Amino acid sequence: SSAASDVYKRQVMELSPVEANMADLVNLNGVVTWSHPRSMMYFLQDSTGGVRVSRNDSSVSPPLTGSHVALKGVTASGGFAPRVRTTELASLGTIGLPKAKEVTLEQVMTGIDEARWVAMTGYVRGVSREGNWARLELSTTSGIMAAFLPGEVDLQDLIGVVVQVEGVAVAVTDGEGRLTGVDLWVSGREYVQRIEKRAEVGIDLPTTALKDVGTFGSAAHFHLSLIHISEPTRPRLI
Repeated sequence: SSAASDVYKRQVMELSPVEANMADLVNLNGVVTWSHPRSMMYFLQDSTGGVRVSRNDSSVSPPLTGSHVALKGVTASGGFAPRVRTTELASLGTIGLPKAKEVTLEQVMTGIDEARWVAMTGYVRGVSREGNWARLELSTTSGIMAAFLPGEVDLQDLIGVVVQVEGVAVAVTDGEGRLTGVDLWVSGREYVQRIEKRAEVGIDLPTTALKDVGTFGSAAHFHLSLIHISEPTRPRLI
């Protein structure tokens, strides 16, 4: 493994899958944008972007959303983008979440905002349960996507409502690592805000397929290709 400073300079999210699997040492410092005791993953963000982090001990609670942490870890491939496996974690207090970057589904489908804290607007088509998580199905101006919240959160009153959701953008990929969709992972109901004047948002139920999706790779990092999908295959990333 190379020195931690070398990986830091190159940026974790710029590593190819082969490079990420070399388990290089890395030091990270940032705010936790999503975590939950049921998940062995959490997300960390600094001024340069976000990254998915794997916990190394299920008996220890993860750092809370909004907490400031410093960690040491090693790089690993994570499907669409690299992740970091924690080896040491230190709490530096609470600093709160950064202002969410407002994006569209079309924008996040480029892969640029992977693992970042973002805000997206959509019409709630339905609410369901997937394992331990509550799933909001959102219709946006660019297509259909899903937002996941802790399963104990009641979301039924949001059906048929236009909302703005703040959460972490997480790629959904097919078996070849191509980007087929994006989910939002949301810490709680407080990050889902109603938008009362629906006409101002311009949300219509889309009928077109998503296009211009990407593959994470070593040369350009995100190689765009054209594929057509209706409902994405959603592997369990968390």
